[in-house]
Amino acid sequence: EVITHTHHDDVEFQGNPSIWPVIQSSIPKDLVIEKRINDILSKMTLEHKVAQMVQGEIRHVSKKDVMEYRIGSVLNGGGSYPNNERYATIRDWLDCADGYWEASTSTMTNDDDDDDDD
Repeated sequence: EVITHTHHDDVEFQGNPSIWPVIQSSIPKDLVIEKRINDILSKMTLEHKVAQMVQGEIRHVSKKDVMEYRIGSVLNGGGSYPNNERYATIRDWLDCADGYWEASTSTMTNDDDDDDDD
């Protein structure tokens, strides 16, 4: 069976799940967790799902980018520093990390996380 998906720009993509490898895990599925995952994914647009798979680097991804595009993670790949300051302090690094975390969580609405019991 070939699955066809047409993007909003009329670009067509095809995939054939029957040839994908079967995942066999020694860890049993937790049906409560699986339901939670499916609930979250069902509320996400394709663009949000793709953005969650993007890992930008701090030199090239701003906190505003994280909020606007819901980027999944931000990396310091080496050679980048908070505010381009090579001798950034521990406080600078912490503020940088906290800023990205705050930006990533600010994209959530009440509808994004109905079961906030963690």
